Amino acid sequence: MPTDVDIRRAFTFGGLLEAIVQTVRRGATLILSAVLLGFFLLGYATAYLPPSSFWWTSPFAVLLPYVSLLLLPLAVVQALVAIRQRMGRRLLIAMAVLAMIGVRFGPTVWSEPQTVRPGDLALTSFNAPTHGPSRSELADAFVAVVDRANPDILALQEANAYVHTDRGSLYERYTAPHLYALVRSRPFRAPTHFPAGVRLSQPVVAQLTLDSLTLVGEKESIERGRVAPASRVTFSWKGQRVVLYNLHLYTVSKRKPWRETGFQWLSPGTWGPYLAAYRAATLRRAEEARVIRAAIEQEMSPVIVTGDFNSTVHHWEYRHIAEGMKNVLQEAATGWRATYPSRSPLVGIDHILVGPEWEVVSGTVGESYPYTDHRPVHARIRLPER
Repeated sequence: MPTDVDIRRAFTFGGLLEAIVQTVRRGATLILSAVLLGFFLLGYATAYLPPSSFWWTSPFAVLLPYVSLLLLPLAVVQALVAIRQRMGRRLLIAMAVLAMIGVRFGPTVWSEPQTVRPGDLALTSFNAPTHGPSRSELADAFVAVVDRANPDILALQEANAYVHTDRGSLYERYTAPHLYALVRSRPFRAPTHFPAGVRLSQPVVAQLTLDSLTLVGEKESIERGRVAPASRVTFSWKGQRVVLYNLHLYTVSKRKPWRETGFQWLSPGTWGPYLAAYRAATLRRAEEARVIRAAIEQEMSPVIVTGDFNSTVHHWEYRHIAEGMKNVLQEAATGWRATYPSRSPLVGIDHILVGPEWEVVSGTVGESYPYTDHRPVHARIRLPER
């Protein structure tokens, strides 16, 4: 039979053990909350921080939706605990986090498409590079994707197009096989005026008449490896002149350090060159965004922007271009809105933006075909008739 001394010792040891467990649990919760909050704030602020100094926050913007999803229930629990224990500072922090999540993601959650009308303009933006096993198989698969969407205007990225003369037809040898097959077999046509002798990577074709296509932001010749980040296309719709910018902002090299032979996590020699390349790519993408934004601000006609931004809606580059414009996937979308990678899309880096003159009817992310790592974005927009 235990004595009083044994009972006191057991009680003291049990109480100490319980106190240690509670302390560890609180410490782990505090560390997790601090890490998530730090990731959240960095990702949230990336849209407003100048890339020249804060280029390194870009990965946090990519993770922001998923960090917010983890932080949301934690903030709710912390708010309830703070109310029960009358902890004003903790309640203020929790409510601020919830408000920030609501402001950034709330409009997207409650967006809703409108009724489609016969006079709506149908658009598709698609990064569809040439990666097929054969020209014919690539062409057949691509044309089938376009047939299902049946857009009035198709804006492509990483799909080379080439003409010998300003008013010439697409030259098969230097034009992507899937684009060439589409133009030959379907009522899609390139703009009436097209840059001659240039292998264009952001072509636009349409089932309506496109007046002209010019390059935006080209600083060096194509032959020297500097591809213009955007194409500018003009056309008429509902009696009004419309301008469309089809862009493909610069991306970081696909080579990742952890895929290299002899990779070491803690070696500066491994990460140094990659971080330098990442910084240079981010700064170049920001400069391209400035050039495109400056061009958009000069327009006097309704504007449409399509393309592969290589940036999510939480990045500075996207926000800079999209200022004063509407994203079709945020205004009137249905379904999952990520576009990359195509098999299991996790991030949305392909966008269609429209100016304030346009009314967004619907926006969707379509199904891809096996030869690209992006999914297309489809939109229907409406321009009030004069």
